[in-house]
Order: sequence, then C-alpha cells, then structure tokens
Amino acid sequence: MDEAHHASPHRRLLTQAGGCVLSYSRAVTGMFHPYGQIFFDMRLPLLLQRQKADAAIRKIHSWQPQHILLSHGRCFDADADKVIRRIFGEPPR
Repeated sequence: MDEAHHASPHRRLLTQAGGCVLSYSRAVTGMFHPYGQIFFDMRLPLLLQRQKADAAIRKIHSWQPQHILLSHGRCFDADADKVIRRIFGEPPR
C-alpha cells in the first residue's frame, strides 16, 4: 500500500483540501497559463521590499534572455523579454 493509504483520515482530508485550496488560489490570483502572473505569496515581498524588488527586476530585465527554462511549469522558447515584461512590468527607473 502507498503512503497516502496509511495516512490518518484527517491527514488525507487536509492533503486533499490543500490541493483544492492551492488550485482555487491559483485561479483567483490569475496564475494560470497562458497569462499567468506571479503567485500571490511572492507578491507580498515585492510590495514590502520595493527597493530590493526594483533592483532584482532591473537585473532580470538586463539579462535580455532569449528563452526561459523553468524547473516546473511551462518553458518559453521565444519572446522571453515579452514574458518578463508581462510578469514584472517595465523595468523600474
């Protein structure tokens, strides 16, 4: 039997509910393909640490990537600069 089968009913319920909550939160925050945005738990530091976020976003824009390879999710074989502008906006000044 697999590990999920041996988990307590309470833990199985939480695991299933967690997946539903995560899926719901992704839908509500607009994180789905093809126009996905930054996940909501990543937006808060961008708002609270604006100077650091602006520096990081400027650095990402300066790379001028051709492609974006992700460890999970969709990879982008072309127009990486457009994807970065869609996700992060124009480079801060």
